[in-house]
Amino acid sequence: MKDYILVTGGSGFIASHLIDNLIELNYYVVNLDKLDYCSNYDYTYDIDNKYKFIHGNITNLELLRHLFNNYNFKYVFHLAAQTHVDNSFYNSLQFTYDNVIGTHTLLEVCREYNKLEKFIHMSTDEVYGEVLKNEDIKNESSLLLPTNPYAATKAGAEMLVQAYYKSFKLPIIIIRCNNIYGPRQYPEKVIPSFINNLLNNKPCYIHGDGNSERHFLYISDAIDALILILNKGEINNIYNISSKDTSIKIIKLAKLLIRKINQNENKNQNGNENKNQNENENNYIEFIEDRKFNDYRYLISSEKLNNLGWIPKIKFSEGLNNTINFFKEK
Repeated sequence: MKDYILVTGGSGFIASHLIDNLIELNYYVVNLDKLDYCSNYDYTYDIDNKYKFIHGNITNLELLRHLFNNYNFKYVFHLAAQTHVDNSFYNSLQFTYDNVIGTHTLLEVCREYNKLEKFIHMSTDEVYGEVLKNEDIKNESSLLLPTNPYAATKAGAEMLVQAYYKSFKLPIIIIRCNNIYGPRQYPEKVIPSFINNLLNNKPCYIHGDGNSERHFLYISDAIDALILILNKGEINNIYNISSKDTSIKIIKLAKLLIRKINQNENKNQNGNENKNQNENENNYIEFIEDRKFNDYRYLISSEKLNNLGWIPKIKFSEGLNNTINFFKEK
């Protein structure tokens, strides 16, 4: 019988790239996805040899039992989740339902199955909460102090994952990652949102004054980290995935993208760079009401993962160019 990897939320941005990589590495993959508004619908086809798509929700206990009874799952990558912070302020119960109850349902079926070698749970750096200028970098043993409903549900899911190791010896690993960006990302996240708007001659909408900072990691570097953790990650461990060298204020991110996209457009139209490209930046920026609580920044150390051999390869400018080109060609 073939060994399969179950990827939950496999039609999402990160997980669809993960599935591509797993298939290239000759793994057999089952993608369980309910096909939410932000799904990559191209990831609904069946490949008889290496890939199966199952349309369903991780809160469906009987469906999960059916899958575990019919596939020989060796590993689980659990990436299915509600992830858009803005939505969590207005529809927070859905986040609890999908992120907490969904995770608990999946854990319970994995406990019954009792044959997994690794259950890898995707969390977020936001579970640590806000890190101010005078505060220390967070590592895997730092306290969890989430400040928004999304982060709180991810922290709650983590507590359940860790409890299933303590209570039932489920072979869990938890991953906490900085903001990931790249091709295929749904344009509700900040980088694809800004790019998509600018390509359609619309402004970048910025919460508050734009002085909050974020760290960004290109999708291929994130996938390299996930594969490394699959191969070398130790059971009952947490791994931060950090891009500490790519911290940028949101206002500066907007201006950088405006320059990149306007420069490219000017080259296409005029054959040379527009020397006055900075003059019109304000025309492409619109400030809107801030979030109910907008964390200044998240700051995490990936030293533990670096010690396994992971190093980011894609420079921020290169990753932005790749992402811009993707949206141009859509």
